[in-house]
Amino acid sequence: SGSAQCPASNISSTSITAICQPGFSPVSSSTPACAAGGSFPVTFTCSAVECPRNSNVINSPSGCACNAGYSGSIIPTSIAPYFSGQCVPVSCPPVISVGTNVPVGCVCGPGYNGTVTATTTSPFYASTCAAVPCPALSSGASVPAGCACLAGYSGAPTPTSTAPFYASPCMAVPCPASSAGSSIPAGCSCNAGYSGAITASVGSPYYTGTCAVVACPAFATGTSVPAGCTCNSSQGLYGPPLVPTTATPYYSSACATYASCKLLAATSFGSASGVYYLTYDSGLRLPAYCDQTTNGGGWELVLKTANSGTTFTYTAAAWTT
Repeated sequence: SGSAQCPASNISSTSITAICQPGFSPVSSSTPACAAGGSFPVTFTCSAVECPRNSNVINSPSGCACNAGYSGSIIPTSIAPYFSGQCVPVSCPPVISVGTNVPVGCVCGPGYNGTVTATTTSPFYASTCAAVPCPALSSGASVPAGCACLAGYSGAPTPTSTAPFYASPCMAVPCPASSAGSSIPAGCSCNAGYSGAITASVGSPYYTGTCAVVACPAFATGTSVPAGCTCNSSQGLYGPPLVPTTATPYYSSACATYASCKLLAATSFGSASGVYYLTYDSGLRLPAYCDQTTNGGGWELVLKTANSGTTFTYTAAAWTT
């Protein structure tokens, strides 16, 4: 409030402009009528301006602070709107989080675990977003930086925003065909009758090497050891079928030569009557018919003749030549 001098001419009323302290705005002013040359009292009121949008703390003269998640400052002034400055929303922290801004809400980015919380002090947020380590069975610094599955494992850990914060985990690759074992990382060995080795690797198919089928040896007949090999009788070799094994030469053999039908008769593979190639002590190998049924078997046919004729009669000369 105060007083003012009336103008020279008589007026019924006038108005006074009030200037309030910084942060206050004039609410009203009034002047009564006065006579020329006289004075009159002036009254007005100043009201504290409320804190602007996105700020708080009582009223402008007492100070306004930006809300959590906003940056800026509010300074009281004496002219409308009686403050300067503003509070602007802070962007979500880059790389580690995603979202519109801190006040609206930020979440940790793919491959990160934690939270982002708005605060009133710089940088106006608190973040616990941390890069998730590469999962088991993989190597690398972290999921966001990239993880690679270990040798023998397939997959590609990819960052996601939900626990466990990655997808496509590493899985053990099964042992390939013609090999045995639970998985490549655990170890695979070629099946019996196959040669080779399986070694874990990091590229598809996640192993190197093969298991190759072993051919029947020269002393046996057949296509391959796994399919079955038998002793080559035309070479005078007899015995049970070759047995596939996992150690070189990838089969075991009992093929052997026989010098008489009697020896053959005592075996499971020489118990049938028929032609066998006998290998004599001299090394000579000849086909011979073995009678394996008469009187317990073991008879070698040395002569066969017709019932008629005189070539091999008792008194024939052929017996003495």
